[in-house]
Amino acid sequence: DRFVEINDAGIRAFGYARDEIVGQTGLALDLWVDPAERAGAKRLLETQGFVTGVEVRLRRKGGAVFWASFS
Repeated sequence: DRFVEINDAGIRAFGYARDEIVGQTGLALDLWVDPAERAGAKRLLETQGFVTGVEVRLRRKGGAVFWASFS
C-alpha cells in the first residue's frame, strides 16, 4: 500500500513534502490513528473494489489528528 503519487491537497493535509511521502506506506508514516479504521477501509477496498466517503482519523506529519473522508 505505497503512495505512488499524491496531489497538492494531500500534501497540504498531511504536511509532508511530495518526496517524503511518495514511495512510503501509511503505516510507515504513522498516518492512521486507529488501526481498526484502516482495516475497515482496506476490507471495503478488497471486497467492493473501491472505498468512498468513509470517515477516518488521520495524523499529520507533526502529529495533529484530523478527520478525513477516505475515498
